Amino acid sequence: MSNISVLLHHYGAKRVPEGRGWRKMQCPFHSDTHASAGVNHELEAFNCLGCDVTGNVYNIIQKVEGVGFREAKSRAEKIIGENLTPLPKEHRISRKLPEQSGIISSRRKETPTGGSTPTSRRSRNV
Repeated sequence: MSNISVLLHHYGAKRVPEGRGWRKMQCPFHSDTHASAGVNHELEAFNCLGCDVTGNVYNIIQKVEGVGFREAKSRAEKIIGENLTPLPKEHRISRKLPEQSGIISSRRKETPTGGSTPTSRRSRNV
């Protein structure tokens, strides 16, 4: 069973559908009579269109219980029963700007040669 399934069962989900891709389910976070939520076991993600609870194990605990990331991580580890490791490096988002990584736009390299020419505007008849 995936970590997201264990968490959703903890919060009262009666049935968490298994399988690949997004699977429809009833949301355990609000009174739901139809499938307004989805779970993806490959991405370890949950999304409810009814109550806007969205995200991974940590985000769900943060939104539902109103705690910070560190507290959410410790609560998730207690609920799931194992130490959770951070995402591998290839899944982390790089926050470098193009200038920091050595990629500079060709527009920024170009310098104007010669004087500037005034641009003419056409008048529109309204």
